[in-house]
Amino acid sequence: MFDDEVRRQIFTSYACVFFWMVVSGSVVLHNKWLLSTFDFHYPSTMTMFHMGFSFCMALLVTKLGPKGMVEVPSLTARQFCSSVLPIGVLYAVMLVCSNYSYLYLSVALIQMVKASLPVLVFGVSVLMGILVFDVKLLGAVLFISFGVSQVALGQLNLHVQGFILQISALCVEACRLVLIEILLKQRGINLNALSTVLVVCPTTFLCLTIPVYFLEGAEFTRVLGMVGENPFVFLLNCGLAFLLNIAVFLLIGKTSALTMNIAGIAKDTLVISVSQMIFESKIYMRSVVGFAVAIVGVAAYNYFKLQVLQAKVNKEAEKKVDHTAKDVQLINAEEGKPEAGR
Repeated sequence: MFDDEVRRQIFTSYACVFFWMVVSGSVVLHNKWLLSTFDFHYPSTMTMFHMGFSFCMALLVTKLGPKGMVEVPSLTARQFCSSVLPIGVLYAVMLVCSNYSYLYLSVALIQMVKASLPVLVFGVSVLMGILVFDVKLLGAVLFISFGVSQVALGQLNLHVQGFILQISALCVEACRLVLIEILLKQRGINLNALSTVLVVCPTTFLCLTIPVYFLEGAEFTRVLGMVGENPFVFLLNCGLAFLLNIAVFLLIGKTSALTMNIAGIAKDTLVISVSQMIFESKIYMRSVVGFAVAIVGVAAYNYFKLQVLQAKVNKEAEKKVDHTAKDVQLINAEEGKPEAGR
């Protein structure tokens, strides 16, 4: 049915999806275990460890890997301050808020609430003028919003502070994703996952020193003691965080961001199921129904967005055809003039 090349591409795509789902789910579950069951109540410090370890590993891959594997663009001080620094700051804020929410909320609830990210990205994109308002997309966004609201209302013992932290993290993440489009891509600064780690992680690491100092600095001696007593636990945690960057790079490189969003639906469902078995957190039927509604909304949003993109491609193709036809007419007219003169 398929030739060898097509079969190889299909196998590679599915392998990348599977790898990303396993690593992404593992990061979520291991972070929750570390912060709750293991009693390591220092989300900012954990995140700072992730940034430092990921930067060191990316630097090692750059030095030891094949030449040209990672192309780090040369940035001026002005480009760094205007493009990379804001993204690094937002990334630090997002990670701190998101990881602190794990102290108060179950993994299942957090994954359900994360389904609202397309809503926030859509809103920020429209406000900043990089996405044209579309009624169908708005309908899908409202559908997702309704589902997420049912997820929250369905939790009888909802921790308000944890919920606010998670929503804040998602709002900041939406702004960060849109700023990546505005500050990096539109300015011709293209970064893959590894080069992003090399450029953004040091900035984020430095930004994280502020919450670490003010929120967890008094307990830093205990932190170092726990790391010294359990080095392999923290190496595993940091290693998973680094592998997640690689998995994202492979998935988008071999498939597309749309595939990643759709695969994320399956990943969230699996993470919710596994977290229920591991942490035995209680979840109510109203939240489950709300999550199902949100997932349908996410699927519809991705479908409508794909239609918008396809319509844009078709419009550009039609313009090229029109220009070509006009050029042909002009050439024929020019060639016909001498004939008319004879």
